[in-house]
Amino acid sequence: MNGAEALDELYWTAEILQACTGCGVRGWREVAPAALAQFLVADGAVVIEQMQRLAADGYLEGTIDGCTSARVPSVPGRRPYLPPRPIA
Repeated sequence: MNGAEALDELYWTAEILQACTGCGVRGWREVAPAALAQFLVADGAVVIEQMQRLAADGYLEGTIDGCTSARVPSVPGRRPYLPPRPIA
């Protein structure tokens, strides 16, 4: 993986997990990849690919194939995902 690919993965990790966590806070237990892609104004195939990667890494639960939905797992003792804050 080169530097640009690594930055892309970091970007999508932050965007997707922040959106999924926000949905969970609002009471929406699951997020469909198509809805997430529309919300993020992103290519659906990219969002599905990144969500599958995040699910394989344990950050999301569910079968992510473009139709089914995913959610951020609740693990006792684990803090929710928070994106990095910019340094002022």
